[in-house]
Amino acid sequence: MHDAVYQIQLNLPREAMAEERAAATEEYALGAESPLPPDPDAVEAHFIDPVSLIVTVTAAMLAWRIVNHFLVRDGRGVLIDAREKPPIVSRLEDVPAGFVVFIKSDGSSETIAAGKSDDTELVGLINLVLNGGGPAK
Repeated sequence: MHDAVYQIQLNLPREAMAEERAAATEEYALGAESPLPPDPDAVEAHFIDPVSLIVTVTAAMLAWRIVNHFLVRDGRGVLIDAREKPPIVSRLEDVPAGFVVFIKSDGSSETIAAGKSDDTELVGLINLVLNGGGPAK
């Protein structure tokens, strides 16, 4: 079965860019980075230099990056917000460590403990949520 390919907006700290560039593959293609304004409500805003980039990614690769890199190495949670176009995947939001919060295009949400979920479940949820944001052409 062919894995769907999506375009997402990845928001992350600038210091994580070297690792992301090193991880780039055909299934995880990174666009140019652009600065994001710091969140004035974030407690750590003055310590983080936030950037954003468009990533073309398969659901399986995104699930792998979330579980093996974003959650483990960052020690933070991840937000996937399909209300935006392209959908936003953020490593900057205040999501508890080990969790992925999904906001569907209709505004409803679901939270899972990614380290305790089956990989197939995570890939399925990513496909479900990002299909609301539309697969890349």
